Amino acid sequence: MAFIRKNFTPIGGQSTRGSGMAAYAYRTDDVTADIDTTGYFNDVKNLLTVGDLITVVRVNDVTLPVNSQTVAGVERHYVLTITTTDVDVSNGNADAVTNID
Repeated sequence: MAFIRKNFTPIGGQSTRGSGMAAYAYRTDDVTADIDTTGYFNDVKNLLTVGDLITVVRVNDVTLPVNSQTVAGVERHYVLTITTTDVDVSNGNADAVTNID
């Protein structure tokens, strides 16, 4: 599947970011290899700055209502480069997602 703009949202106050990094959240059912591909986040290139953090929540099916989705994994990606044509992010740094109850 391709990037879905409506599933990409800022975390916290972005209006005062200055030279600091910004953080974003993104929900998708794409596999990590697709997300890591150069150009995946091109639709939001104008929002991003090198060093920004994108927390990706991978779910089983983004077409389901949010509360019907199952989390498949959570990863952190950092914006490494932004050229005139492409955004490149780091490989996903996987966070542990466990539920022991």
